[in-house]
Amino acid sequence: MPVSGGAVRLIRRLLLWLAAALALLVVLTGATYAAWPWLLAMFTPWLGGFIGLDQLQLQMSRPGLSAATVQHLELTRGGVRVQARGGELRYRLIDLAGGRLELVRFEQMTLQIAARTAPAGEPAAGQVERLFAALPAERLEVALLQVAVPALEFRAQGHLRLTAGALDAHLVGVAPAQAQRLELAARLTRDGLIDIQLGDGGAAPFLRATSAVGAERLEVAGDLNLHGFAFDLLAELASLPPGQGSVSGRFAAALPWPLPEPVNWLAVTADGVLEAEWRHVDGRYGLHAAAAEWRLAGGALSGTGSAELHHGGSALGLRGVVESFHPGSGAARGRLTVDPPAPGAEPHATFAWELAPAELRLDGAYSLDEALLARIQELAGGPPGQGLLAGQLSARLPWPLPQPLNPLAFAAHGSVRGSWRWQQQDAELDDLEGTWQLADRQLTGAWRGHLRYGRLAAPLRLSLHSPDLAAAPLAIAGEVAVGELGSAPFAFSRDPLSGAGALSAQADLLVGAPLAAGLVADWSNRYDIRAGRLRIAADLRWQQLAQLSGSVAVGLDDVSAHFHDYLAEGVQGLLQFEVDGGDWALQPSTLRARAVELGFTLGQVESGIAWARDTVSVQATTATVLGGHGRVAAFDYHIPSGEAYVTVELQDLDLAEILALEGDQVAGTGRLDAVLPLTVVANAPSISGGWVRAHPPGGRLQVSPALAAGTGQPGLDFALRALQNFEYVVLQGDVSYTEQGDLALGVQLQGRNPDVEDGRPIRYNLTVTENLPILLQSLRLQDEVTRGLERRLNR
Repeated sequence: MPVSGGAVRLIRRLLLWLAAALALLVVLTGATYAAWPWLLAMFTPWLGGFIGLDQLQLQMSRPGLSAATVQHLELTRGGVRVQARGGELRYRLIDLAGGRLELVRFEQMTLQIAARTAPAGEPAAGQVERLFAALPAERLEVALLQVAVPALEFRAQGHLRLTAGALDAHLVGVAPAQAQRLELAARLTRDGLIDIQLGDGGAAPFLRATSAVGAERLEVAGDLNLHGFAFDLLAELASLPPGQGSVSGRFAAALPWPLPEPVNWLAVTADGVLEAEWRHVDGRYGLHAAAAEWRLAGGALSGTGSAELHHGGSALGLRGVVESFHPGSGAARGRLTVDPPAPGAEPHATFAWELAPAELRLDGAYSLDEALLARIQELAGGPPGQGLLAGQLSARLPWPLPQPLNPLAFAAHGSVRGSWRWQQQDAELDDLEGTWQLADRQLTGAWRGHLRYGRLAAPLRLSLHSPDLAAAPLAIAGEVAVGELGSAPFAFSRDPLSGAGALSAQADLLVGAPLAAGLVADWSNRYDIRAGRLRIAADLRWQQLAQLSGSVAVGLDDVSAHFHDYLAEGVQGLLQFEVDGGDWALQPSTLRARAVELGFTLGQVESGIAWARDTVSVQATTATVLGGHGRVAAFDYHIPSGEAYVTVELQDLDLAEILALEGDQVAGTGRLDAVLPLTVVANAPSISGGWVRAHPPGGRLQVSPALAAGTGQPGLDFALRALQNFEYVVLQGDVSYTEQGDLALGVQLQGRNPDVEDGRPIRYNLTVTENLPILLQSLRLQDEVTRGLERRLNR
């Protein structure tokens, strides 16, 4: 049959196109071969980032059209390092364009695992799985595979072969001595064969998993009994805390066969049990009698578990329930209970938990007894104490949990009630209750309770407003309210690394009843603040508590206070306390008082006071007293010895007011001056060399007729009769005062009575003695009775 011209032209055109295509392929292949070093330099960092590597080094020869030789390969991911040499890569150009290799083969590969020295993240076993899963090859062959775990001085060697249809691996322990009999043999095939054995040549292997293929089901069963070095190796690969223990159990599963793609979890059933014992390497804590049962059915995993958590001599029971866990979505929910060791006791905590794709939620109640709280304090490194705490807790945690765990990433809120006692500080917080919330690195809350510190006992309210827990240093702001007296805003900061901190606070307390008696249980001391306003401002800093520095200012506004039987009213002033390196001092401070009651009244008192180390310095003091003026020269009081030397000067005293202190049987007129040198030794005062003088031209003394009645002694009767209306021109005396409180006045009187012996001059020498403390006490008692009657009559 003749061929038409059109057909010839078409065949010719196809041949030309084919030739052009072949030429283009040759050009592209040659260009790729020539540019391979440049492409490799660009492709290697991209590949490392794509599969999540920390480091990737690759040395290889110029590739051919179907193969390339690898001289050296080194890559790291977390705590896993892979080193390989003598490698060969085989590929088809069409597959290479899609990022796939036909074969990756190495004469020697070393896999080194240092899980606990790696940055926090997934366990080493997971890192290894990700490395091999990321290899873009249909087949992987390692003629000599070496595995090293430096933390256990463990080394093993064998071979590995991974194809599209099967996985074959064999490893034999080399070192240390207890690992030399360890042998791992694993074979998995696409037709359903599973045969995994880990043993040491004994009768029962540490790990065994086998399968059986039926018409429509694949049955998989296995058991494990890990202890000794095999358990240590598992703990290291899983990045568990260092310790000793054992784990045993069994499992069985049934899967549809052949396996669908993807696997239909609703068609898979499985169940198993686990038992474990474990104690931390330091021996202080561990898990005992841990057991779990689990089941996978209908696409959901469920199970129960329990364990005893031991720490020192304490134990806690943990019971958990997984109500459902869906592997496909990651959603789960269940319950967790923490039990005390005593049988029949109420649980410490009961939580419902729910796992969403990116969040773990906890909701429940807790009740912590004294033993558990003491253990928590010990673990937290806080001061020892004991108490009872209970409340509600709701928390939202990111899932998976970050490593290391960061509590500031949580969102939580709850309530608390109970009591706590700090043993070393002799402090106790009773009737505690309140609420709190943690969100966006901030903790806010409000609590109230009853605080006792030593003999101090007072209602306490505390609120936190805007703390930033993640700040460096840690910063907390809040407000404390003590009873009904007022509130005290405060700001606290602390650097967790250096321990340095700062505290600033202010308080405005309005006192309407005896302060100490209201704050201190069984207050019996005879001093207190009775009324007025206290303004307190503190600004303290420290590197350590022994290096405390800063100031505390106490402002007094119309304060009334008593000390023993003495009463001060209308006190005004500012006390400025300074601390440097733990040594406190009071800076020179001026104080004023409207009145000070000593049995007689000191008015418009003004003084100054300072204190440093063992010495109190009192500045010159002035006051109005008994119708005149008084002045006390500046003096120092030495606290350890109780010593002071004081000079009291009295000017222009009204004799009428002085005599009124003795009642209404003696009266008089005149103005007096006095100087009283006061010596204090061991806190006992005495006077020696004191004197008193009347102003010229003198005055008058009048003794009541009742007091001047006849005594049967002519001389005394004459003297008393003359004093009924005595006009004196000289009144002077010497003053002494003993440490026992006995006051002695040696008085000289010169004058006359116009009604006696025609007013001739008369001279008297009198000695007057009085126990001053008893006198002042009786005067104060009389004054209190009078004030009480006035209050009753004015109602």
